[in-house]
Order: sequence, then structure tokens, then C-alpha cells
Amino acid sequence: KDKGIPAYIWDTRQSSGISMLLSSGIVPGLAELGAVYGPLARAKMLEAHPMEQFIDECAAEWYKYCEMFREPGDDRPFPKYPYTHEFIKELCERNDREGEAEIRRQQERMGG
Repeated sequence: KDKGIPAYIWDTRQSSGISMLLSSGIVPGLAELGAVYGPLARAKMLEAHPMEQFIDECAAEWYKYCEMFREPGDDRPFPKYPYTHEFIKELCERNDREGEAEIRRQQERMGG
């Protein structure tokens, strides 16, 4: 059905399917070319939204909700925001280590 747009413009559903198909290995080497985009996207995201700033904003929102849901006359202290900078940093480092180990396992399976 003609939607009045050129055939080379894909909607979200089409582009997701095409991206998965092409990056799944059906075209040799294409997945390797796209491998640089993950780290680049992460670097750009952290540049735009530094982790410490993001955690501080999450904590501020936490306390805002605590205040909003406080019952009249309730003077108990709010529960502390559970995610410190140090805890999140350790989670990210662990994720990086596990991701690197998984990449090595995949490369070994593929004979790389």
C-alpha cells in the first residue's frame, strides 16, 4: 500500500527487523563493522549524562517521591537512596569484565 513515502524510508518495525537480519551474520563482516557502535554509543551517553550526575538526579527524584507519598503527620526519616556512586561504579566494572569474558568465549568458539 502506498503511504506516500519513498520505499527507502523504513518505519521502526521494518528497520528493527532489517537491522537484526543484517547484523546476525547473514552478511559476513557486517556485524564486525557495526561492533564499534556499541562502545561509541556508551561513550557518547556517558559524555552527555555523566554517571555521577545521573545518580544524583535519581536520588533527588527518589526523595521527591518520598515527600510526595508522605502521609500527613508522618515524621519518620525517608529511606536512603540505595544506589551510591561506588556501588554503581562497581556494577559497571563487573558488567564490563563479564562482557569482555563473554566476547572472548565467543571468539574462541568461532576459532578467533
